[in-house]
Amino acid sequence: MKKTPLFLLLSLTISITSPAQASIVQTLPSSTLQGENGLPTIRLPLGHTVNLSFIPSGEIVRQVHIDDRSRVVVSFDSPLCPYSSAGDGSCRAGATVIYLRQISNPIAFGQRSIASYGAEGYSNSMMSVITTRPDGSNRKLYQFELRYLSGSTATRTIQITNSQPRPSPLPQSRAAPRPLPVAPQARIQKIREGLAIATARNLILPDSAIRTNLKSFFTLIELGKSFDDAVTQSEIPTEFLDWLQSLQ
Repeated sequence: MKKTPLFLLLSLTISITSPAQASIVQTLPSSTLQGENGLPTIRLPLGHTVNLSFIPSGEIVRQVHIDDRSRVVVSFDSPLCPYSSAGDGSCRAGATVIYLRQISNPIAFGQRSIASYGAEGYSNSMMSVITTRPDGSNRKLYQFELRYLSGSTATRTIQITNSQPRPSPLPQSRAAPRPLPVAPQARIQKIREGLAIATARNLILPDSAIRTNLKSFFTLIELGKSFDDAVTQSEIPTEFLDWLQSLQ
């Protein structure tokens, strides 16, 4: 019997809920998650999974560490990508979503593990996540506080977005504007092919905000905008476009 993809199940679940029960998607810029402004909190209720998505930022999850392993189950949308034997750190199809679910009855580890991880008497824990770009560059460390709730929360998905600084606007010139360079068609074609692969593999949620950015990006390209201008005006992360091009 063929299994239904988890992304499809999540989409069907959201589509049949009433507006009062609709889930909330929380968006966090990656610049706020580097520990400079304190630890961001992920609230884990009993009864449903909270998704931590790095799809909008175009990052690949490399490692995840949780201090208190007895209270939470962790899974991924794809296997964690090992570092290549060539040592370049590239990753073609690694994990981009972390699924977190609180355990109602904590796991009883051995005494040494309990002492190390503080499995007893804690209502929160800390999770560390290491990510890179698909080519292995731009290694980042994210840290979150996991707060275990006895009740419920409306937040189902937390999206990590790129924090790429916006370029300063160019000064106005009275000279006649030069024609904008046409975006390289080979690169655009690779992005379209990668999007088709990502869609076929259910790597992008149907109602994800990144799809709106992609639609705006392709529209600007068809209007003759340069690649850089289309990226800037559509506000789509360049890391995400690089990730689409890397898919095969």
